[in-house]
Amino acid sequence: GLFSTPAMVGLSGMLGMRALKVPFSPKNLINPSIIIASLIILRIIIGLMLSTPEYYEVTLLQPKENINLESFKVLSSERLDDKMIIRLSPDYNEIKLINGLTTTLNGKCKGFFITWNFYSFFR
Repeated sequence: GLFSTPAMVGLSGMLGMRALKVPFSPKNLINPSIIIASLIILRIIIGLMLSTPEYYEVTLLQPKENINLESFKVLSSERLDDKMIIRLSPDYNEIKLINGLTTTLNGKCKGFFITWNFYSFFR
């Protein structure tokens, strides 16, 4: 997406290259710097506003019948048509949780989504 780190780096590079003119002047880099700084601030604000620190919501697409999540702290689980929504405890670091879910759910569903928890990176 637009707010991902690779997109920010690429956009910064493109704006920086576009701002370079001959002869070089540092003033040419002011506008691109303001644009990138604004996008970074917007990214942080959106991350804070849309974060769900109460739980992780994992949506499994087309799960098989016997999914064993005993190694995770499951708060609730519900099945809707061809998907399953599981709420997990927020006590996990997000990266470790995603890695654990990827290993556990390998071959047991078509795919899964997980909600964002900005605060998990500080654990």
